[in-house]
Amino acid sequence: MGGFLSWRRSTAQTPIVDNADRAKNVAYNNFRGIVGFFPPVLILPWFFELGKHDKTVILMWVCMLWMFFWQPSSIQACGLIPLFVLPMCGVVSSSVVVQCYFNDITALFIIGSMMHLLLNNSGVDRRIAIWFLCAGNTSQFSALRLVYKASMASFLLSAICNKFIVTSNIIDIMTVVLTSLQGKSRSTTDFKKLKHIMNNAIQTASSIGSICIIHASYATLFFRGIWFVSGPKGMEYPDIFNYLQYCCYAIPTALVMFLCNVFYHMALILRTTRAPFSDSDMAEVKKLLLEQKKVLPEKMGTHEKLTLIFATLAMLTFIFRWCVWLNMGWATFRREAVSPLIPGIKDATVAAIYIFILHLLPRTLGFMRFLTAKRKSQLTMKPESAIIFWRFVNKHTNYGYFFVLGAGVSLNIAVRNTDLCSAISAGSGKLLTDYVWCLSLLLVVFIAIFLANIMPGVASCCLFLPFVINMAVEPDAPVPWPKRVYIGALGVGVASSMTFMFPFLNTPAYFCNTTGKVPRGIMAKYSFPSVIICGIIIWLSLCYWAPIVWDPNGEGISPVPSPTGNNTTQLL
Repeated sequence: MGGFLSWRRSTAQTPIVDNADRAKNVAYNNFRGIVGFFPPVLILPWFFELGKHDKTVILMWVCMLWMFFWQPSSIQACGLIPLFVLPMCGVVSSSVVVQCYFNDITALFIIGSMMHLLLNNSGVDRRIAIWFLCAGNTSQFSALRLVYKASMASFLLSAICNKFIVTSNIIDIMTVVLTSLQGKSRSTTDFKKLKHIMNNAIQTASSIGSICIIHASYATLFFRGIWFVSGPKGMEYPDIFNYLQYCCYAIPTALVMFLCNVFYHMALILRTTRAPFSDSDMAEVKKLLLEQKKVLPEKMGTHEKLTLIFATLAMLTFIFRWCVWLNMGWATFRREAVSPLIPGIKDATVAAIYIFILHLLPRTLGFMRFLTAKRKSQLTMKPESAIIFWRFVNKHTNYGYFFVLGAGVSLNIAVRNTDLCSAISAGSGKLLTDYVWCLSLLLVVFIAIFLANIMPGVASCCLFLPFVINMAVEPDAPVPWPKRVYIGALGVGVASSMTFMFPFLNTPAYFCNTTGKVPRGIMAKYSFPSVIICGIIIWLSLCYWAPIVWDPNGEGISPVPSPTGNNTTQLL
């Protein structure tokens, strides 16, 4: 809500006459700070009771919900709330809370985000996007074909690249092309509406495509981080959300959502833009896109080829690291007898290996010239930059979000340590679990989507996921929730990525509003059916496809003993 109201336009500058005007200006310009900060600070302490830690956690939960909703500060700063509330109130010690803020998933978030910038760094993403847009003869440049090609490029690239850079680039290209065409065309096509629909299709396709790879979307990665620390003390859930199994679930689900979303936007174009492109319009669009293509070098450089090779190798290493489903993986050599279902090598280790190598190797392998050069003039005077260099990574990696992930993990730990989970499963959790299994999942998915569209998706995931995990605690939760809580957690993570309707910072919708100049009201209007469509598809995939991928025998997923770290008990 704070994000919505902060986008209001400022009033005209008028003289400030009296104190009433001053008070009005304070309330108008600082409403997020006033409404977001003072109510929890002034009201919640009245309900605090010393020694009742479960009540303390509930009050902290409400405070986080309020502040994530109104955003009196950045959500990264709001993510620090558990770091001082839990130790100060004696719920959890500082050392335990700090450990919640950095674990293997936090490391994967930071290092994996660097890996995801690899193709953006060399410009391969832009080359692939323009190749998609320029493909075909003149008849392939109609409005319907354009929305399909632009959406397809956004969908595919957001899975393997940074989706914010990809969305910004494609929206910028299409906005320039359609704006130029609007001034030259003599047809009756409503180019303004076409531009709005086109850019909205691009941003929705980008959000959908990002769920294909688990570290491509913040929400899916955060759900995995909270899920894996939700087992009882001394126990841990098996590594079921490894890259191979997750991709087997997410890619078909995302593909169905993408196709339905594209068909919806095509129908929207047919209904609202009045007339199709003329032959001259299609020829002009092709000409404008080819001009964008001419800016790029004709051939791929060494840097581009190296980034493409290493991105492929890294993804294969992630995917084939571990999979109990197929009883395979190169990391199987590092296991312990007490926990054979949990490998000692996690995805953060894989990402760290590649990031280290990519920061060492020069971008064109220029050191080979020292072996082949015949004259000193052929040698470079300065050392080359690395394949991926720290300045580019530092600029495009949102490190601050690990505070939000830490807030979600510590909230979940606090709920378990105070036995609040039993109260949730026997009380408020019944509001969702008392229905039949499929209907309960439907409620979980649409609550997650609703929250993700009124506040940033990562914040909604970190608030709602601990509730879903802890409402399924035995013996109060009805069957099959205790054994299938992983499906509910997966639903929250995937649904929290569907942030289509409002331009929150660090979402593709933000670039649709700023770069694509799509008004917020129009974007919400066009995106609402997409949200409903994606919610229904996610729900169906959770009911029918997810159990096939993770639990074909219907036995459920239960925690197992955590690895001890004793290398003498390794399985070979």
